[in-house]
Amino acid sequence: MKKIFIFIYTFFILFSYGQGNDKILKVTYTHHVLLSKKGDFDTVLYADDTHSQFVFDQKPKSFKTDEGYDMTFPSVYYISDYNFQTQYIHDNRLLNGVMLSSQWKNDLVWQITDEEKEIAGYKVRKATTDSYGDKGFEFYKRKAIAWFTTDIPIPTGPERYYGLPGLIVELYYERTREGYSLKKVEQVSKEDYTFVPLTDENAIGKDEMIYNYLRSKEVKAILKAAKKKKK
Repeated sequence: MKKIFIFIYTFFILFSYGQGNDKILKVTYTHHVLLSKKGDFDTVLYADDTHSQFVFDQKPKSFKTDEGYDMTFPSVYYISDYNFQTQYIHDNRLLNGVMLSSQWKNDLVWQITDEEKEIAGYKVRKATTDSYGDKGFEFYKRKAIAWFTTDIPIPTGPERYYGLPGLIVELYYERTREGYSLKKVEQVSKEDYTFVPLTDENAIGKDEMIYNYLRSKEVKAILKAAKKKKK
């Protein structure tokens, strides 16, 4: 029965977003930042029948919250590539002008609930998993809560949250209001977006790539070596 399901699922993917199609899927999310809507910005996910590529491009921004607090967001740029068949994640992160890389197999364990509702015209179902990060860290976000739709049966979503049997339409963290909400789903020509070929250089671990890059001795050593090389 499981093999039949996998065959039907694979056939549907190939039929909908097959290699013979000159279109790819473009999913735009609004990224909701901590504390103020003034810092929100759009992120984009691209997908074909074999993989997806999530592009996170946060521009530096300073603003004053409604409560009168000054907030500054630094530049943050990374690309996360997910292979649907191998379930491997390949990330590149730009930090201080140096491109870092990391690869790992998706190890998220999802708990899919019976809770359903409608978001942006899609029938969605709720799933939860432990968020990425150090559970002992003061700012650990606890559970990641996702609403996914099998109307678009590709196992991908924003910010490295992959592996559900449908596109993630909304994702947020149990502890904060940070997260993503669907803004638009469209099909665009393959000529409109070329999947970025990611590098394997300056390899670091998964934890260093996702949340520990500012505190990692390994990352600091790479940045120091790159700076020395430029001189």
